[in-house]
Parts: sequence; structure tokens; C-alpha cells
Amino acid sequence: MAESKILSSTNNSGITPKKSERIPELDAIRAILILYIVGFWHLLQYSSIPSFYNNFITNFITHCALGGFTFISAFLLGYRYEFNSFNDIKHFFIFRFFRIYPLFIATLSGFLLFKLIDQKTFIISAFLLNMILDVRLLTLWYVTMILLFYLLVPFLLYKYNAKKIIVFSTIGFLILTLLYWKTSLISPRLLYYSPIFVFGLIVSRAKKLQEMLANYKILTISLFILAIVFSLFHIRESLHWSINVLVIAFGIFASLPAIWALGKLSVTIFNQNIIKLVSYSSFCMYLTHRIILLGVNYYKPTSPLLSYLYLLCVWLPLIVLISYFVQRYYDLAVKKIMPSKVST
Repeated sequence: MAESKILSSTNNSGITPKKSERIPELDAIRAILILYIVGFWHLLQYSSIPSFYNNFITNFITHCALGGFTFISAFLLGYRYEFNSFNDIKHFFIFRFFRIYPLFIATLSGFLLFKLIDQKTFIISAFLLNMILDVRLLTLWYVTMILLFYLLVPFLLYKYNAKKIIVFSTIGFLILTLLYWKTSLISPRLLYYSPIFVFGLIVSRAKKLQEMLANYKILTISLFILAIVFSLFHIRESLHWSINVLVIAFGIFASLPAIWALGKLSVTIFNQNIIKLVSYSSFCMYLTHRIILLGVNYYKPTSPLLSYLYLLCVWLPLIVLISYFVQRYYDLAVKKIMPSKVST
């Protein structure tokens, strides 16, 4: 049955790691989520529209959107990589370093240059310590968090064993929780998003979980759970911090079937080339859009509605195109350095 498959491009035998083909459903999800984050959540901050859009509803959706991104990142890593030797681990770190870190540092330098962050934040974030020390980093906090998670991937997936992953990740989560409770240094976002990242790694190797995620009955149940969690999210500020963490984490988990269903639907509705372009550009879009949007300071309509339409129709396509060409030429440069060893 169609609903029993999470990936249209996989066969009935399940997923074989080290595949490099693009997955239409995941491309669609990435495109939708990045357009929400950049084209709504962040773009509205540059418009003349009052900040009423920043409410518990949109905050909840944003947590789910970032959770969806986190799940996909982990899923694709588990889907594409195997770790059976030291060389596998070494190659992974080299490939992911060249794929992500130079672009991140370049963007972080841009943030410093345009005074979006101070020098202390730059240094702390360059060493990926901002999430551990709970130092505020505009937007790029998510990238540093993902990079921290990436550091753990080879060790969690080494000679894959689901029980080992669950045990080690549970211990790690308890340590993070204890540190946050006793020191308040750890960013609570690590607690929100680390479980969904681990879940993404496990789902990438578990066909039954893939089937459950794409099953319409599970979707119905998850929507019911999502409604309950959403009602608690509205009053989360009055809850104990531990309950707050659970509410957000459960909300992210409960949103996954809906996000996946949205991705499958989008594949049948929207132009595939546009989906691929936006999905391919998504990482650079997230990295660079704050810097690109500094250009809005030179001109924008004063009318709230017109200002947002101007941003949506002019600046959002510009962000997509600039991000595409930056990512494209960067990938070409990396391929010249590592012609046969570049992971996409």
C-alpha cells in the first residue's frame, strides 16, 4: 500500500545506506520548512507588520518546523552513511567539514562584520560552544546545534545497533538535563531537538518505523496528540521547566506524520524543479538570509501589507537565487578539492 512506504524511491526491502539520490518527499519537506522559516517567521520581522504574528501558535509551528529539519538531517545521514571502520569515521568528518563548516564560518564572519553579533559571540560560536554555554546567537544557533549533533553521528551509527543508540542517547540526554537543571548553562534547545535527531537516525534504518510514520492511522492519532500538546504549549510559561521541555519535544514528535503527509502532497502539486532548487538552496538560505535582508534597510514600503508583499515577491526569490548560486559554486569548488569524495 502507498501509505506503508515513507520513501517513494525505496523498494520493499527497506533502505540501503550510502545512497546518494535525492528523495522527492524529503526535498519537498525541506523546501516547505525553509520557506516557512525564512519566508514567514523571519521575513515578517523586516516588514512593517505589527509583531502580533509572533504568538504561541506560530512559536509552536516554528518549533515543529525546526524539529522537522532536525529529523530530516538525521534521517539522511543514517540513510546515506555506514560506519564500520576508522576510515569511514575519518572520511565522514572530512566530508561534512568541507560541506558545512567553511560556509558557516563565512556567514558568522559576515554577522560580525555587519554587527549582528559581537566578537565574544563570534569566538564562542566558531568553536560551537554557544549551545553548551547558552550564549545567544541570532539564527545561526541552529547550525551550531546541528554541527554538534553531527559530531556524534559516527559513534552512534558505528556498526549500527539500535539498542546501543537508544542506551547511549538516553544517557546523554539525562546528562544534558542534569547540566541544564544544575548549571543553567546548557541551552534548553539541546533538550528540545536532540531526541528527534536520534529518532531520525533510528528511523532511517527501521522499515517498520518508516511505515508507521507514513501510515494514515498514525497520522490521525498524532494529530489528536498534537492538539493536546498544543493546548499545554499555550500555558507552558506557567509549567515547570521539565514539563515545558517535554511539551515541546512531544509536539515535535507528534508533528512528524503531518509534516511527512504535507511533503507527499506537495510532490504531487508543485513543480519538481522548483522544489529541488529550493531544497538544494535551503542550507545557504538559512545561513545567509539575515545578511541579504540587510538590503531592506535601504527601501521598503511603509504600508504593513505592501511591505510584506514586497519582501515576499522581491526579496524571498532573491534569497533563493543567491543561496542557490552560492551553494552551487561552493560545491563545485569542494569537488575540485575532493573530486570523488564529496557527499551531497
